[in-house]
Amino acid sequence: MKQSLFCLAFLFSGLFVSAQAPTYTDGFSFGGPKDDAFTDVFYHKGQLYYIGTFSDSMDANPGTAATDTFWLRSKGKTDIFISVISENGSFVRAIALGGTGDDFPHAICVDTGGNVYISGRINSSGIDLDPGTGTFLVQGNGLFYYDGYMARYDKNLAFSRAIAIPLRNGSTSESVQLHDMALGENGDLFVTGSVSGSADFDPGSSTLQLGSGSSGSSSIVLARYNPQLELRWAYATGSYGSNSGQAIAIDSRNQDILLTGMFSAQTVDMNFSSDSFFLHRSGYAQDLYLARYSANAQFQWAFRLGNVNDDISTGIAVNAAGRIGISGAYSRTVDFNPAPNDSFKLTAVSDRDAFVALYRPDGRFIAAADTGTISIDQAYGLAIDRKGYAYYTGQLSGSMFTAKIDSSGKTVWMMRQQGGVNYIHGRRVFLDSEENLILTSTFTSSFTPVNGGSFNAIPNAGMSDIFVLRYRQAGSSSATTEMPGSVHRLVLAPNPLSGPARLLFNDLQRHTGQWQVFGLDGRVHLSGKAYNAGPELHLDLSTLPQGVYLLEWQEAGISPVRIRFQKMP
Repeated sequence: MKQSLFCLAFLFSGLFVSAQAPTYTDGFSFGGPKDDAFTDVFYHKGQLYYIGTFSDSMDANPGTAATDTFWLRSKGKTDIFISVISENGSFVRAIALGGTGDDFPHAICVDTGGNVYISGRINSSGIDLDPGTGTFLVQGNGLFYYDGYMARYDKNLAFSRAIAIPLRNGSTSESVQLHDMALGENGDLFVTGSVSGSADFDPGSSTLQLGSGSSGSSSIVLARYNPQLELRWAYATGSYGSNSGQAIAIDSRNQDILLTGMFSAQTVDMNFSSDSFFLHRSGYAQDLYLARYSANAQFQWAFRLGNVNDDISTGIAVNAAGRIGISGAYSRTVDFNPAPNDSFKLTAVSDRDAFVALYRPDGRFIAAADTGTISIDQAYGLAIDRKGYAYYTGQLSGSMFTAKIDSSGKTVWMMRQQGGVNYIHGRRVFLDSEENLILTSTFTSSFTPVNGGSFNAIPNAGMSDIFVLRYRQAGSSSATTEMPGSVHRLVLAPNPLSGPARLLFNDLQRHTGQWQVFGLDGRVHLSGKAYNAGPELHLDLSTLPQGVYLLEWQEAGISPVRIRFQKMP
């Protein structure tokens, strides 16, 4: 039953939003004869800065002419590449980093001067972080655990500086994972990740040991370094279970830190000061969290989201107005509204669905949306435009999806890209200066982009390569009007439901309009009108059979609002 419901939902959604979907304009791919993958990419002034791994050799130049090549050679097993490519596919520069063993990158970011910062982890063989004729070897402590490293390169990718974040002792399963980085306006670097065991985060003469202290647990880490990679401050929280910082963003209005990740400890204190603010796990698996701090790590607020199964948050974004978005995956039924007296629940189609959720600068809920198949699905990349629309991308089974939602959680459009005979997953989405889309990820078999265009991406030697697709939106984002004023979002509560429900408006005004409930096949089941209603409208939905439905509210002068809900027995 779930499978048929999803198929209908996807077909209906595609038909409804296809007229507004963006149009493919151009794209390119690059890689080598073996598996190539990027772990992170940063978009800066029309250029894409990649960091990832390759084996044996890799052509970092996406050009199609016979002379358009720039080969990187591995020093050992899996090496690291940094590649800079303009968004239209013009090669800029690339370097390779590595040692004799497998080398691991995590994150990359670029400052206003074009300086490049990277993070990763080191095994026992060490890594030479200087791509030039010199050598800067950062050595790991052992075979079965990983120290951390950070490095800086100038705008020409010439080596500038590197530091190690070594474990105190090192034993099986201990590691330093620096998952994400973000830059503040003065060039300071904000880093998040996790530490299993204990590691020294001060590269200077002093020592600052942080972490869980145990190889069986990991702590959330948040640290700040200046542009010379000298420590300003660092904190860790969570001593039991698996706890991590996964993604970080900086609010450009005030340099506040937005942090998201997961925790499986029964409780975790999100306040790094002498005061405490505990988040409590909902079940026996991991929950996700969103937290806000000042630029000096002073706690402002935090909340958890999740249910009894694992829930994942790996993407975060904040726009110039301070609107916050997170993306990831959830299971079962999760309430995405952290307010104690309100709720907004989504129910996964199967074991794990992709989601995106939007919040105001003070953490108040705006909207959430999801998509899923009967397989395991997840959202990764996320961007928010000037108007507050969110764009998220990820995987639906073996295919890539990209979708746009408005402030009510309504899907404006969705694209699903099949990857030929093998997989293709969406990993990152960016908006250029005109707020058109740039999508990038890896793929393993040839494909032709959806919604126009003739570019046919063909991987090197049939293994995984990296691609970039550019899409032009239907009109500019600035010409698109969001729903104004009174009905900025609606909430249907409870959701899921079994009988009567309340349609909640987000203001104290009165509303006159009409509503209807239709199935995912488009058939209308219930409808009605309301005059001078508000702040809530009572609906009797007890006659609906069990299943998934859409409720639509229409009001003069305002775009229709749609809410997906589940009817229980």
